[in-house]
Amino acid sequence: MSTPRLLFVPLFFSLACGGSDPGGSTGGTDDSTTTGPGASTGTTDTPGPTSTGVDPTTPTSTTSATTTTGDTDTTSTSSPVTSTTTSTTDGPDTTATTTTSDTDTTTEGPVDGFLIGVHTADVSPSDAHLDQNVYMGAYGAPFTRGPAQGVHDAVFARSFAIEGDGGGVIMAIVDLPGMGNQNTRAVRQKVAELTGLDEAQILVGTTHSHSAPDLMGLWGGVPGDYRDFINDEIAHSMAAAWDARVPATLAVATIKAPNNNRRGWGFTDDDMTILDAKDLEGNRIGTLVNFAAHPVILGEDNKEISCDYVGYSVQKIEAALGAPASLFNGALGDATPKVPDGQYPDDFARAQAYGELLADIAIAAVETAEPVEGSLVWSHTEWEQGVDNLLFQIAAQLGSSSSTSSRWACRRSSPPRAPTSASAPRSRAWPSPASRSPATAWRSRRP
Repeated sequence: MSTPRLLFVPLFFSLACGGSDPGGSTGGTDDSTTTGPGASTGTTDTPGPTSTGVDPTTPTSTTSATTTTGDTDTTSTSSPVTSTTTSTTDGPDTTATTTTSDTDTTTEGPVDGFLIGVHTADVSPSDAHLDQNVYMGAYGAPFTRGPAQGVHDAVFARSFAIEGDGGGVIMAIVDLPGMGNQNTRAVRQKVAELTGLDEAQILVGTTHSHSAPDLMGLWGGVPGDYRDFINDEIAHSMAAAWDARVPATLAVATIKAPNNNRRGWGFTDDDMTILDAKDLEGNRIGTLVNFAAHPVILGEDNKEISCDYVGYSVQKIEAALGAPASLFNGALGDATPKVPDGQYPDDFARAQAYGELLADIAIAAVETAEPVEGSLVWSHTEWEQGVDNLLFQIAAQLGSSSSTSSRWACRRSSPPRAPTSASAPRSRAWPSPASRSPATAWRSRRP
């Protein structure tokens, strides 16, 4: 059996100072409701996902694509022309060797403002999927945790598109432990077909929630029809975000937030970066938060699908700011949540406390955000890395790898809502849409 190679395909982009007035066009998809400046609004006979605008970048030099698959945590940071990757692994028999880099391809140019779009799709398993056994990922050996017994809070694919004179990119963050090479590649190819963009401009990442469906198949996997459903939803969500672009302005803020380092090391990144997008009339389009902390507050004994603390953060930000929000995880390889001291009845209460603490910090920081003007810079790099971990080698042979080579893709990248069917006997509902912020309306499911 040949030794698999890890294939890393990060996409870096940043905002460099120097732009002027925003401008551009808007659009929408047939199965969604689009809101935003200059955008038409309409609904179909069946519920569909909705589209608004928001930006997936950090300002000035560092929005990074980090991939986490299994318990191998890979974090990547980048400037517009250089990238550095550090890989740490939890398994006792994992060794990373033989790294080669391809040439970065960077596109940039003066920007006349930005076009920004966002789309959110509910990718939670149905009762029919649960009946076929949906395993959650990232804890223990395969199958030892058992299949999920229900959906505590819905999992999502949240897509963000941003375009400037230098080109455009689409990012999706999905509430999963990881994607795997075949799934990621299939999504990127489909999005390229739908949008006309190059695959290098399309990034699919995951929040790495340890209580989300195991799409990679490392801990038991998911039914094939559910896997296909997720991939289809991600692709159409990304295309819808691209169609939903509207002229936008951006503001950015950076603030410290609490987290821990599980190895006791002192260099965990505790910066939280908030990017706030508004239309040309000053109406908020959406807010993106970037912060590093493993979604592991819910332990291995949890049997319900969940986004972990990320969902609580997103819900509170949306309710406070009245627009879609997302939490993209940062360099979280050894970063873990720092839950406030207190007495909690269960791990979900602990997750809520930490998630809402981060939300409060982000909401306050939005008030101090400074305008961003500049050009969009994006860079796509691929490299291979040898892996000696026997479990990873077996996984590659069993189908996590590309069908054309013995490679295993890693792609990183966070957020929840009420379960798809609040009346489903195996689901525990969050507050009903009628009792929550209008932000709830942005979370829907394609038929």
